[in-house]
Amino acid sequence: MIDRKKRLPVALTFLFFLGVFLVVVIQLKDRVFGPRQANILAHMQSTGTCQFCDLTNADLKDLDLRKINLSQAKLSGADLSGANLHKAILSGADLSGANLYKAILSGADLSGANLYKAILSGADLTEANLSRAYLQKAYLGGANLTGGDLFKVDLTRADLTEANLSKTNLSRAILYKAILYRGSLLRANLTQADLTLAFLAEADLSFADLSGVDLSTADLHSVILSDVVFCQTTMPDGKLSNVSCN
Repeated sequence: MIDRKKRLPVALTFLFFLGVFLVVVIQLKDRVFGPRQANILAHMQSTGTCQFCDLTNADLKDLDLRKINLSQAKLSGADLSGANLHKAILSGADLSGANLYKAILSGADLSGANLYKAILSGADLTEANLSRAYLQKAYLGGANLTGGDLFKVDLTRADLTEANLSKTNLSRAILYKAILYRGSLLRANLTQADLTLAFLAEADLSFADLSGVDLSTADLHSVILSDVVFCQTTMPDGKLSNVSCN
């Protein structure tokens, strides 16, 4: 058997060379991918398109990216805070964990995009297309989504505290355990939306369409329900309401 005292220097030597190897790998990665990402950014800004580009963890803070085509791009973990993405095309893009704090996304196409755990607080998403987008656990506190298309959007456990969702299309949206505290859903279309265990305390749902919605498990404490459309709607007491059916 090999003496333990003899094995110790061998192990230490191995760890030393492993450490050197890792340092070299990290330095080479920075040298190779740093300029590569810079080249991608330069190309993107000069051509206005960067479909399928890999911009993972990229610093795009405060950039003017209006009408840019970033469909199917990899932007997970990217910093897009304050960026101007007015009418940008981000359909199918991976924006999971991205920082879009106060970003301008008015009129942007985010259909089918992955925004899992993305930060969208204070973002301007007026008339944006978020149909079939994935926003599980995303933070949209104070975001403006007025007039947006959120058909079949997945907002499971998303935080929409004080968000403006007036006149949005939320038909068949998934709002399971979503937080809509003090949110504005004035004239929103919520037909057949999933509001299971959703928190809607003090939200304004005036003139909203709640046809086919089950409200039996939603928290509706102090919610405003003036002139709401109830048709095939399951009320908090479990009873079916058809008061607005033609």
